[in-house]
Amino acid sequence: MAKRLKVAKGQAYDIVAIHGCPVYDLGGERQKRIIWGDFLDWFRNNFKASVG
Repeated sequence: MAKRLKVAKGQAYDIVAIHGCPVYDLGGERQKRIIWGDFLDWFRNNFKASVG
């Protein structure tokens, strides 16, 4: 995700920590997944950005 958004890894973690971010927790450490289309819709709606 950080590479696609061209942000630092820490910034990607900060974005994922925002309430409402579509992150799917599969259980366990390092088992979180993001469906890119869902994330883009959420990101565009919350940050009024054009990514893609």
